Amino acid sequence: MKLLLQQDDCAPDAGEWFWKEVWDWYGLEPKDFFDYGTNSHPNDTTMRWVARKFCLELSADDPYYKLYLLDAE
Repeated sequence: MKLLLQQDDCAPDAGEWFWKEVWDWYGLEPKDFFDYGTNSHPNDTTMRWVARKFCLELSADDPYYKLYLLDAE
């Protein structure tokens, strides 16, 4: 997996900025992951949702979203 985008943990509008960038760059909305994506729990602290060729990750260790491209070198 290749990290494409990480939510900024300092900005007060971090969530809005993250989803705007995800839409502008990749044409994805939250519902693409949460409503239609595949949800997996690889361990007790991380959740992943997969939609198309993208993986959205949320970890309790770092509670901010990260967007990955699957099968990237």
